[in-house]
Amino acid sequence: MIVQPDDDGRRAILNHELDKERDALRRLQAQEGAGGADAQLAVNRHQSNIRALEAELQRLPASVRRQP
Repeated sequence: MIVQPDDDGRRAILNHELDKERDALRRLQAQEGAGGADAQLAVNRHQSNIRALEAELQRLPASVRRQP
């Protein structure tokens, strides 16, 4: 049996994933000398993931969105 999370559970999962992506992006940007095409691709990927997670959170009903 597959269990689907309710909106509160989904919000918690999305917020956790969003925090992980933001932390990974910060660590990547903090690395000195982390230039080059590979580093830029990684930054772009994290930024894209962050935008996607934020959009998904916006689609949740207002009653379950995390308050800033």
